Amino acid sequence: QRHRPNQQFLCRRTHLPPDIAPVGADEFHLFLSHTWLSGQDQIAMIKQQLSGFLPAHVRVFRDVDDLKNIDRLEEYVAKSQVVLLFLSKGYFLSRNCLREVRAAVTSSKPVILVHEHAETKGGDRLEVLRQE
Repeated sequence: QRHRPNQQFLCRRTHLPPDIAPVGADEFHLFLSHTWLSGQDQIAMIKQQLSGFLPAHVRVFRDVDDLKNIDRLEEYVAKSQVVLLFLSKGYFLSRNCLREVRAAVTSSKPVILVHEHAETKGGDRLEVLRQE
């Protein structure tokens, strides 16, 4: 089920659902950056939960759903409006995650940081992740 009518995000100021403009067929509203090693399940859940609360036309990029060519990774980031970095164990050791971070910075994309701290879920303390 894509959209739950009684469960949706509301703007604090207007108390109305956000007015999110559609994007082109090869563009995305949100790019989900994560390492397969420790963030795959959490990112799947984040995308699933977001899709239940956002209008059906909102496009969220997740590699297993949308990646057609790994050589175009930077292009996918550039064609996204916002990038979410899911920080878990091994994120900063992943070549592709670093490509996504660089592409987000180079394209001046707004970035959302989500930190997995539970070690049983592939997370670690921020101090440890920074040392990677």
